Amino acid sequence: MLIQAVGKGLGASTEPQPIPSFTYPSTRDQPPATESSSSHDTTQDSRDSLEGNNKSEMDQVQSPYDSPLSSVHTSDKAKGVLNLEELFSICANLSNMILALETIKDAQATEIIALKARIKKLEKKCKPSISHHKAWLKSVQRLSIKKRFGKKEF
Repeated sequence: MLIQAVGKGLGASTEPQPIPSFTYPSTRDQPPATESSSSHDTTQDSRDSLEGNNKSEMDQVQSPYDSPLSSVHTSDKAKGVLNLEELFSICANLSNMILALETIKDAQATEIIALKARIKKLEKKCKPSISHHKAWLKSVQRLSIKKRFGKKEF
């Protein structure tokens, strides 16, 4: 209940004034209305009902800085705090694991680069011998073919 303060010399009474409640008269107490006034009355009633609901909801509105656990029982708050602490520890563990995996990934990437360079170096080194070996194999194949045909011809 709201008490209105009255200043000196205003001539108003100092008794507290009650706030009018938003109760609505029943339809039995009202005389039958015409079509034009009935639409106005229903609109006004819906406005009044919305205003009444808004005032009671305004008392329960939470600011964005309120804890989401403030409306929960104290035992539930304790559980929520424990859950929050568990979540923080899990988050910290996961971030540490991510950092470890990133360092492993970087180490593997440098190792892969080193191995690729080594492969290129070995390919350059062995390339002449491979080509020489292929040439030798071709000459051996030709000789073996000639020997086969040479033996058949005789």
